[in-house]
Amino acid sequence: MEPGSYLKSGTNELKIMEFSSAGLHFGLNVLKTSRVISAPQQLTGVVNSHPAVSGLIEEQGLVVPIIDLAVFLKMRDPDQEYKPRGGRILITEFFRRQNGFFIDKVHYLHTILWERVFDAEEVLGNLGSPYVIGIVRPDDKTNILLLDYEKIILELSPEIRTQELNKAQDCRITGAGRKVLIAEDSQAVRDMLAVELSEMGFEIITAKDGKQALNIFHEHEDWALVITDVEMPQLEGLSLTKLIKEARPKTPVIVYSSIGDIGMKDRAREVGANAHVSKLDIEELIGEIEKIL
Repeated sequence: MEPGSYLKSGTNELKIMEFSSAGLHFGLNVLKTSRVISAPQQLTGVVNSHPAVSGLIEEQGLVVPIIDLAVFLKMRDPDQEYKPRGGRILITEFFRRQNGFFIDKVHYLHTILWERVFDAEEVLGNLGSPYVIGIVRPDDKTNILLLDYEKIILELSPEIRTQELNKAQDCRITGAGRKVLIAEDSQAVRDMLAVELSEMGFEIITAKDGKQALNIFHEHEDWALVITDVEMPQLEGLSLTKLIKEARPKTPVIVYSSIGDIGMKDRAREVGANAHVSKLDIEELIGEIEKIL
């Protein structure tokens, strides 16, 4: 799929793959979906792994960990012996790493507006899961759950966070009270950025979606920098960047996204972003902040 085929600059549109696991329907951005393959007859086991990590497969020359999504979300017993269920494995790419998720079936591809994605906490309150961050309603009868896949991967592979934070230890940036707005729907990534930049002296204000970020942005005038994710409920990051640049062209904006393809970098430039950085490349992010400030 061509990178520009589903999300033009600032259109606030999303194309997701709808799939099911253990009877529930989930969605994933097609640009984070590498491919879908048949479940193999056998997996290579991993010693002392997380109960949701079913094993490893070799796929297109890469060794890919396989995560049983239903087990991770506690919808299936982790002690159940692995048997191919006639289902599929969804190969994804986050943080420049490939992982596979067991799923039962792929259903549809949806092109929707982000305003049709609702914040799960606002809808479900304490009744929701910490891993469900959005509810997609392509029509009045369908509900598709958007998971915080970044949070899932970071919990299963905490060394990713440690490695990136270690790279930032020699940073010489001094925030000196300068105000930074972070727009990010993944709490794990949002907290990680807030802690790291706070330690450099920046005053950090966070938002969990683009609409909230835009409201906060207009409440203040002394922003040193805005860092925004792309995929966020209500208003995605490219549209947010476009609106910020239209209101205050001199405000620096860094697009910080797990979609790291060339097409996304081009679209970030089209809406006026000062830089595009792939998650979780903290070292590159800090380098871009240094250039801008």
